[in-house]
Amino acid sequence: MYPTHLLAEIVLHPLSGLLFLACSSPANRRHWIPALGILEEDKLAFDDYIATYDAMTDSVTRLTFEGFPTSQGYSSHGMDVVPSSSNPEELYVYAINHRKPVQGLGKEVGANSVVEIFKKTLGGNTLTHVKTVEDPVIDTPNDIVGSPDGKSFYFTNDHGAKLGLVSISDKRDTRSVGNMVNAFIGPVARGPGVSADLGRLLSRR
Repeated sequence: MYPTHLLAEIVLHPLSGLLFLACSSPANRRHWIPALGILEEDKLAFDDYIATYDAMTDSVTRLTFEGFPTSQGYSSHGMDVVPSSSNPEELYVYAINHRKPVQGLGKEVGANSVVEIFKKTLGGNTLTHVKTVEDPVIDTPNDIVGSPDGKSFYFTNDHGAKLGLVSISDKRDTRSVGNMVNAFIGPVARGPGVSADLGRLLSRR
């Protein structure tokens, strides 16, 4: 086990019985929780990780990122694990990543939050990076539900703004209300109930 580490999300893969864990550390969380306005990116390494827990052996295995850009690192939050529709031995792992800003200070511009998509083979310990999905509509993402084809997902924004008191606690102010978005990777028509022009979501390998 990693007794000093924290779990942002736990997802069960029923077929294997494995628990997938989106992990962080007390030190990282002390300095970086965008939803609470804690934004001190100069004081942490952005080295969160994803692991599996096997109840049969009572063991935790830290998974290795492959092909994942490291310049902004990984800060864990919501996650989903979905068997591939084309190959049940492969899994898609969708992970919210609250990256540090590309430009400016976190306390001034907020986190540069994105969705990371990985592939994993059952029995393997490697997460192969497929895409980084980024767009202004992914502003305060919290949790995610992925599709079995790696091309779409639902996610929630838990606040109406990245920064300020309105982003944290005042539920009487309608600007603080979050939303749910159904995101497709690639051009799509805007449909009823969709809260953003999802055709402009960008994907990056």
